[in-house]
Amino acid sequence: MATYYPEAYSFHFKVEIDGIDSDGEQAFIHCQKVSGLSYETESESKMEGGENTIIHNFPKATKYGKLSISRAMVVKNSVFIEWVKDAMQNFNFTPRDIRVSLLNGEHNAIETWVFVNCWPCKMNISDLNAEENKFLVETLDFNYQYFTRGVSASAPASAAGTLLDSIKKAVIGSLPSIL
Repeated sequence: MATYYPEAYSFHFKVEIDGIDSDGEQAFIHCQKVSGLSYETESESKMEGGENTIIHNFPKATKYGKLSISRAMVVKNSVFIEWVKDAMQNFNFTPRDIRVSLLNGEHNAIETWVFVNCWPCKMNISDLNAEENKFLVETLDFNYQYFTRGVSASAPASAAGTLLDSIKKAVIGSLPSIL
């Protein structure tokens, strides 16, 4: 019998931010759109000595984009908005991990991305327009160090490093002792 792989639909997801909670429980941020789940490895070109027709490309560093979260603007101040305002207005940056989870029909995470040490770098409010009947949308951009994919949804976002460290130890422990 063939193995079943569930389809991933982009409309059913949740966003959680470490340290942003509601009544002691991890709260999720209601969002309309999340973008910026991308990275690219830059390369450096070197010409082969004495041969002008051969160019070698070597990997340099991995470059991550900005995480962008769009949501209907909420007039009430929340712990989330206070964190953003404290960074943007008071220049008091407190990096936090942000977890984006893709959910299945039972609202369980089937894929999770953990963005490590995020801090807000841009806020944009949509245009006010008397001719339209739309929600006012705020878009927040975040810089971060890196992100991981597939981290267990049951583990807190801050445990991403712990999980990664345990995987590294397991892999290194399985290498032959001559290395």
